[in-house]
Amino acid sequence: MESEDHPQQTTVSSPWQPAAARDGERLRKREAVLLTAVRSYNEHGFHATSLDHVAGTLNITKPTIHNYFASKDEILLECTRRGLERIKDPGRPAAPA
Repeated sequence: MESEDHPQQTTVSSPWQPAAARDGERLRKREAVLLTAVRSYNEHGFHATSLDHVAGTLNITKPTIHNYFASKDEILLECTRRGLERIKDPGRPAAPA
């Protein structure tokens, strides 16, 4: 029964995934940004790589990249961190941050 204070509620499925699924999706997207940027750094050089190019390769916008990394420098820092981790423990793959 409906009242003015409590209208009858209908069940609507949420278009948002649970937090755990969102976290996993975020990590996959962050990794895609990182790997695409690294490929471009390797192919064109760090200074010649633009985040606009990386974004275009991924079919996203540059502001979307900034949801995962603040700058090109931060991406390079993450690459360096992973490389140093591999040197430190060559038997274990570098873990995403």
